[in-house]
Amino acid sequence: MEEYNILICDDEQPIIDLLKLYLHDETYRIFEASDGLKALDILKKEAIDIILLDIMMPKLNGLDLIKRIRDSFHKPILIISARTSLSDRLLAYDIGADDYITKPFEPLEVLAKVKARLRNKAAHENKITIGDITLSLESCMLKVKDETYELSSVEFKVLRLFMQNAGRVFAKSQIYEAGWEVEYFYDDNSIHVIINRLRSKVGADRIQTIRGLGYRFCKEE
Repeated sequence: MEEYNILICDDEQPIIDLLKLYLHDETYRIFEASDGLKALDILKKEAIDIILLDIMMPKLNGLDLIKRIRDSFHKPILIISARTSLSDRLLAYDIGADDYITKPFEPLEVLAKVKARLRNKAAHENKITIGDITLSLESCMLKVKDETYELSSVEFKVLRLFMQNAGRVFAKSQIYEAGWEVEYFYDDNSIHVIINRLRSKVGADRIQTIRGLGYRFCKEE
């Protein structure tokens, strides 16, 4: 399952904590910022998939932050603000916001909107991204940081299995069935070769050997 990075930007820590509570999920990695400048710094360093932000923030307010974001990034932006006037909402949409929720808000509505945006993003991109590793499901190409690799059919199928289920342990028989599409028996040497090939591309620490069980793809380095 693909992991998504969510940035929450609000100068009220209780709001951030509430959103984190409802957005807490093994497929979401939450980043938080209490002002617009810190949010920009996070965006430059992390592969953020969706941004939740307030308008009234110190150092750099939400509207100016959106303008700065739109100069360099194409990320879904969902505003959560106490400013409820029509003019505020129209201005936010005009400068690049994708959605606008007023405070006080229903956390489940925010969660639903985040899920919908991420589903739409995934449908258009048709790829799996975990950290600095991206696997294209269309071209079967692998990108790790600035390096791009062409995968064999078996390498692609095994890596897709791992990345779609990051953190889950797979037995050798399951890996063999996914890669070679043959059930009930597996070849240790073939699996060992494929695992080593994938490790040479994604990093040795990314694919862990779980003694007596099999292998798993780590979400974090």
